[in-house]
Amino acid sequence: MFASVYDIFEKNSEMLGGSVSDKDQARHMMRKMVNSMSAKMEIGSSMASMYLLGHPDHYPSHKYIPFAWRPYVQLIRAFWVPTVVDEEIQEQKDDEERVLIAKQDGKFIASSGVDDYRYRPVVYNNVTLYEWIQCLEKKKRTPRERADFEKELRWAKYLKADYHRAAMKHKDQRPVRHAFIPDHEQFLSHSAMCRFEKLTRAIPNFIGGALPRSDKGDRAAYCMTM
Repeated sequence: MFASVYDIFEKNSEMLGGSVSDKDQARHMMRKMVNSMSAKMEIGSSMASMYLLGHPDHYPSHKYIPFAWRPYVQLIRAFWVPTVVDEEIQEQKDDEERVLIAKQDGKFIASSGVDDYRYRPVVYNNVTLYEWIQCLEKKKRTPRERADFEKELRWAKYLKADYHRAAMKHKDQRPVRHAFIPDHEQFLSHSAMCRFEKLTRAIPNFIGGALPRSDKGDRAAYCMTM
């Protein structure tokens, strides 16, 4: 963090003795520091500003949850804007979410936060993305839990029952845990639950750039993001 601030002063030393007013100099330097810290430390601009203003970084009453928001917008955009102009392709690649690659049942699978919400348990269909980020608790099933779950699915198939309904009803020995829908890569191995008591103390920390604004820039991009 201190290295980022030092680099900004070194690269902009000519501003300190220039003709620009002190207020404008301070605003310009502050903006550069926030952008540098956001990029190097993968923290949101609001948290970077908090550090620069001297506020403490530990709040026992609240917990900050990193939230890369751009991949979610790209997913929605793919449905509504099927064709993308050439100059936007590289920008989209730069904004792609990092995915977790793991080996499961002898094959490699990819898992991401976008898929967790996209294929969330049916019982959470009405949970907003903001609430999902606040409340999600994802857990890997134990070997016994997975065996019981697979047994239930086999019975559902034998009885020609609905896979989605069987997945929704499965509760992993705990009444609050639910299975993702079958399209999720970790449908068999993981379960999820929303701890709604965290709504008052969990705060999503938006990373990946500033959110679009309603009073300037692309209005369509703002509406799509919101």
